[in-house]
Amino acid sequence: MQRVGIIGVRGIPVPYSGFETLAEQLSIHLVKRGYEMKVYCRTGYVQNNKKYHYGIGLVHIRSPKNKYFETFFHSLFSTVHACFYRNVDVILYLGVGSAPFSILPRLFGIKTIVHIDGLDWKRKKWGLFGKIYLLLSEFLALFLPNCTITDTSYAQDYILKRYTKKIRYIPNGFLNRTGKDKKIQEKYNLKKNNYIVWVGRLVPDNNLEELLDVLSINKYNFPCVIIGGDHYDLEYQKKIFHYNKKISSLIFTDFIPQADLIELVSKSRAYIETKRSGGSHPSLIEAMGLGCLIIANDHPTTRSILGSGGKYYSLKNSFTSLTAIINSITQDRHKYETFKVKAKNRAEAMYSWDEISNRYEELFSAILL
Repeated sequence: MQRVGIIGVRGIPVPYSGFETLAEQLSIHLVKRGYEMKVYCRTGYVQNNKKYHYGIGLVHIRSPKNKYFETFFHSLFSTVHACFYRNVDVILYLGVGSAPFSILPRLFGIKTIVHIDGLDWKRKKWGLFGKIYLLLSEFLALFLPNCTITDTSYAQDYILKRYTKKIRYIPNGFLNRTGKDKKIQEKYNLKKNNYIVWVGRLVPDNNLEELLDVLSINKYNFPCVIIGGDHYDLEYQKKIFHYNKKISSLIFTDFIPQADLIELVSKSRAYIETKRSGGSHPSLIEAMGLGCLIIANDHPTTRSILGSGGKYYSLKNSFTSLTAIINSITQDRHKYETFKVKAKNRAEAMYSWDEISNRYEELFSAILL
């Protein structure tokens, strides 16, 4: 039995997107195949007395709750724990910021993998010190662990051009399911195909203002549902919530259970994608799998995920371009129906969790030889 530990997430089950989704779904699939999976969780995000989740071992490690240092210290403490107890054969580090610790387990005979989730050092939220640390971590991620992977072909190409190093590409996946519970729609007085939706953390990197600026000027007569939140950048959230004064039909749900998220996204007229951090966006892949009409920014990362499965707005003139597209779907909601089919077909062909689990299983087997 192969034993795999995952470090770098807040924990599971946690109503975040990103790495938490990967940690949970990959672990669930591999447990069914006989793997012993452990996910290192941060106290305060999951029930501290919960030891298992669908057969996945949950290891609770304390760390200071701080926007800048939480991941660093939690990954460090989790690494020390794994090395001391030697309870895993492989550690999968999710996030480039944990890369400096990936050498320590190797001294104890534990294999390590670092998952680079894009160009983290370019994100707006980091100051100079944070950018330098993440850029250094990006470099170390290519040399300290046994293997380095990424979930976007864009990041794979970037690493090859910048460092002349070829890393493995394994995308994120989606769950093939549909929304069934209408209670969440009733809660917000929403009707099927009569609202648009945005999903993500309320942080500057995700560029939500691009959408809100369009809505505040054009005064559309349909709701816009913003799903997500953030525990740290309260000043930015105040700025975003201020749009409520300009947009009467704006709905903020905060983080919601996965079933409610699927219901709201699947019944929307359009899913708007403004994120472009360089890593893959599980919420985008989920929207593709649900057969949504996706309106997305024309960034290389987004195109590498979505392909021809969505309608793109220009980054150079985002306000005018996004306005034109939203205007068109208010006049004719069937105008871009072909994109829905293309998005769903692409998700089913490229982002199945069964196939992705196969690729991780091949990776674990290869480095344990």
